[in-house]
Amino acid sequence: MAVISTLRVRYCETDAMGHVNNISYMIYLEQGRTDFMKEIRKNLGREVAIVLASIRCDFRAPSYFDDELQVRTEVQRVGKTSITMSQAILRGDELIAQGESVIVHVDPVAQRPAPIPDDLRQVLLGQMAGEVSCSS
Repeated sequence: MAVISTLRVRYCETDAMGHVNNISYMIYLEQGRTDFMKEIRKNLGREVAIVLASIRCDFRAPSYFDDELQVRTEVQRVGKTSITMSQAILRGDELIAQGESVIVHVDPVAQRPAPIPDDLRQVLLGQMAGEVSCSS
């Protein structure tokens, strides 16, 4: 199951040609990951220490000031210390951009990668299987 984040493009996120600036899409993807992790924490009942390790974004179509966009975020893979998320930015049914983010679970004191705890792993796997409701 995916978490859907809805946002409206602000004028300051556009470039001189009137398109949404490429860097703004990274901010939209971050909003999707943030909303996703809020839902995971609700299901888990505790905080989770993660950091972004990698992000990729492929641009498919332009978007413009005042467009309403949806960011769809879901787990693609759960590794030993990392979680790979697929993300899509949509305007209605039209795919504007698609991305992939890798986040890493860390030990908050050592600030080093740490194995994903069993309770978090179960929530993430349940989300992948559609058993855990995650939508905002």
